[in-house]
Amino acid sequence: MVSYSPLYGSLPVGPAFDMAIAALIRRGGVIYPAPVGEENDFPGRLVRHSEPIGTRPIACLKCSGDGEVGIIHLGA
Repeated sequence: MVSYSPLYGSLPVGPAFDMAIAALIRRGGVIYPAPVGEENDFPGRLVRHSEPIGTRPIACLKCSGDGEVGIIHLGA
């Protein structure tokens, strides 16, 4: 799991940044480390160092304060 939202905040265009980052990851073949500290509590493995993406799928998840959820899958 990687969250880049600390870099751009909760802008309404945040999903566009997520898609651009996902496209760069897919093109470069490398997942960049998450820009968050150890104090953040994530329910999965957090990427701390650059690592190859290989053929793993990429999904961009957005959650609103009202409980709405959106997910976008980016293929190879």
